[in-house]
Amino acid sequence: MNAGFARMRKIPAFKYKSKKKGVFSMKNKLLIVALIMVTGLAFAALSITACGNSGTDETGGSQSSSGGKTPSDGKTPGEQTPGSGGGLGPNNEVPGNTLVEQLSWLKQNVQSNKAYTLTAKADEDISYWGELSYSNKSNITITLKGNGGERIISGTGSGGYSGAGLFRIGSGVTLILEENITLQGSSIGIGMRNEDGAAFTMNGGKITGCSSAVCMISNSTFTMNRGTISGNDCSYYSIVYISGENAIFIMNGGTISGNKSNNVYGVESTIYIRGENAVFTMNNGTIADNSDGGHGNGGVEVHSGTFIMNNGTISGNGPNGIYLYDNRLIFTMNNGTISGNNGRGVYVYGSTFTMNGGKISNNKGGGVLLRGTFTMNGGEISGHNIDTVGSGICLSSSSIFRISNGIVYGSNADPEKANTAPPPIDTLLGYGSAFFMDDRYGKAQYGTGNTWTDIPVKNTASGGRCYRDDTINVVNGVLQ
Repeated sequence: MNAGFARMRKIPAFKYKSKKKGVFSMKNKLLIVALIMVTGLAFAALSITACGNSGTDETGGSQSSSGGKTPSDGKTPGEQTPGSGGGLGPNNEVPGNTLVEQLSWLKQNVQSNKAYTLTAKADEDISYWGELSYSNKSNITITLKGNGGERIISGTGSGGYSGAGLFRIGSGVTLILEENITLQGSSIGIGMRNEDGAAFTMNGGKITGCSSAVCMISNSTFTMNRGTISGNDCSYYSIVYISGENAIFIMNGGTISGNKSNNVYGVESTIYIRGENAVFTMNNGTIADNSDGGHGNGGVEVHSGTFIMNNGTISGNGPNGIYLYDNRLIFTMNNGTISGNNGRGVYVYGSTFTMNGGKISNNKGGGVLLRGTFTMNGGEISGHNIDTVGSGICLSSSSIFRISNGIVYGSNADPEKANTAPPPIDTLLGYGSAFFMDDRYGKAQYGTGNTWTDIPVKNTASGGRCYRDDTINVVNGVLQ
């Protein structure tokens, strides 16, 4: 029997010298020990397989007979440890009971080309946790929403000119803010780095109590569809600060109102745009009742880039509705309303303004102050009543105003439409209800294409200055 078993395992048969004194060789002893060890390991493996419901899983938590996980750290079943790598829930919801836990999980588990949902279940301070920047990852969409009512997310950002904030969005990441979320009380609410592909979309919610609500530095995009930016008090940057190459702001809806810009560095406008190929497109929405520290420039200030207003309302801002400062920028107004601002509706300084439609009306400092080029292809300028020159349009410093279609009301119009200015103090100065031109080298003309005719005006006795009190109404290049 022993000899047969030995032949099967290729182990030599045991040798016996006598029945009283059996002796094994050292070699055979070692082989026996090895055989016992292999057999023991095999039995251990079978025991673990058979008893899997009572063993420990890969995270270190014990497994109950019913399959429910009891983590070794003492957390209740289903509760995620920050960064534990638990799977996503329905609608790509990130695991975690708090927003900080969810942000921690995301930091360790985020993947390229994926969408994630963060859910705020209570008011929370997320100081220093809002860094949404992931090395070597791209095309990541993160949605932030509130659950069970309005949730206030507050905290301190990491600071710095490069676009820090309560949430700081890095390259290749889009943050979407949904309803029931208020971001509050950081130096900057949303910051976007100087990197390609950073984006912020506001579908709802509110940003308040910040110094700057949204700060964009080059190659980033802010899309505002709904929601509110209000109650921010800016001491640095602007309420919405758009600076650098290829920075883009698209406003499709929502409200930016009740903010104060009191910047000691001189940028005292609610929305500030500056940068090569920087673009602000306003398709709808409201920018209203924002104030400055006493020497600011307006609701929207553009230093370089492009501003296109397709619709919406800019009203009640101080001092001007829109301030354009640079010969490299273009403002095109296709529709919308600029009204009730505390200074001029549009202040043009060395820039190009094209008005294809819409209305500029009832601004406390007059309609348009022009130190550049203004082409009017449609729309109206109406309802201004001021005590200085050029109620409708005031031209100076070799400016050019050309109108092919549209109407600039004068003092002879119906009271609700008329632009009015007081009569001249003497013959050396004419105030001009429809427009006033302060420079003999400027032009005020009507027509189309290459055919332009000087608008009939009255000249002041001093020469060079001229004005017009009557309405300017032009249809297809013809003065009516």
